[in-house]
Amino acid sequence: MHTAQQRHIFNLAIVHLLFRGGEAQVRLVESPDTSAKRYRALSHCRGAYQPLCTNKENYEAHKQSILFRDLPKPFQDAVTVTKHLGVEYLWIDSLCIIQNSAEDWERECSRMASIYAGALVTIAAPGATDSSKGFLHDYFPTKYGSFELPYNNKDEHSIIPTTMEYSSWRRQNIIYGSHSRLFTRGWVLQERLHSERTLSFRTRRLVWE
Repeated sequence: MHTAQQRHIFNLAIVHLLFRGGEAQVRLVESPDTSAKRYRALSHCRGAYQPLCTNKENYEAHKQSILFRDLPKPFQDAVTVTKHLGVEYLWIDSLCIIQNSAEDWERECSRMASIYAGALVTIAAPGATDSSKGFLHDYFPTKYGSFELPYNNKDEHSIIPTTMEYSSWRRQNIIYGSHSRLFTRGWVLQERLHSERTLSFRTRRLVWE
């Protein structure tokens, strides 16, 4: 069994989700080949709130199990979204990088671009100002109707039902919103640029890019 210090340099830790009887079972797994995994990635803002993290002391325990109720609200919401997208794997920096290991940080930060580029969808949470707040909520209906937006790639063929809303660029940034705390994070620039698809849960609307 690998310890936190012995994690193979090519292995990526991702969150594995199993859903049995409506309850999510969460644990970390090491994957030597992320191209074979259909995973989502979370883009979020911690703020002053310290969320549940993976460290040297709990790394092995997290490979066994992470209680869903112990996850901060944005992580719980990301698990819920991942479930409804029909995927079992999710990458969250706070859980998948060993937070008190300088070696792990150096290694994982060097491949952050490939992590977000490899995700089928990045789940962005600009509506959550920190890790104590969730991003799933009801949206007010718009005067525009919904339509089905087809997309496909080499990995999957799907129909995405979404809602069209027209907005002036002066009112709100199309992806994160100029007033979103997430938009001020330096990390988010590379997360946005390298993500092939982003599902952004904003305060007033859901945006697909």
